[in-house]
Amino acid sequence: MSTNITRREQSAILKSLAAGLVPETGLHHLVVGRKRETQALAADLDCIKAGGANFRVIIGANGAGKTFLARMNKSLAIQSGLVAISADLTVNHRLYSADGRGRALFSSLMGNVCTKSCPAGNGLRALLESWISGLLFESGNQSATPEVVAQRITEGLRGLKDYPGGFEFAQVLAKYYEGHTNDNPALQDAALRWLRAEYATKTEAR
Repeated sequence: MSTNITRREQSAILKSLAAGLVPETGLHHLVVGRKRETQALAADLDCIKAGGANFRVIIGANGAGKTFLARMNKSLAIQSGLVAISADLTVNHRLYSADGRGRALFSSLMGNVCTKSCPAGNGLRALLESWISGLLFESGNQSATPEVVAQRITEGLRGLKDYPGGFEFAQVLAKYYEGHTNDNPALQDAALRWLRAEYATKTEAR
């Protein structure tokens, strides 16, 4: 282990290793013999930060370090200021299904939004508020009315209107801000539930 390790990281690492699990934090202290993999993953993140996209599949036998590399990559992404989401594919979390298991995977992903300020997950609310605050800062009007903010959100997400649900997505973000300005936590929670795909039917979502 590195000597530049905090007591909190040391405790988290030792507890995870004792339980046979991959630690959630402090993984960079355990990277040994992974130079080529680390460089490849770091290059992927640099490409994404530059506005590009990348896709990589990590394969290997049990114990080869697939989970370790995946979590290390998530940690590197968060440290770089990117947003990272993660979820496990299980019997109840499918890429596609007609019985709600595909929606369950999406809900799990949205529940594991990780940012610099929320590295352990549950960062969707903070991410929304940061993005909306950025819009207000750019407009120079920090006390804009919900109607003005809704217009700014619509303009900022105009590129999404070509995709299914793009218009509704902008509407939901506007409703979230409306709940914030009107001190209506129920409206904010409803918007978050929509974004996390927690409504079981389209009727409920509407």
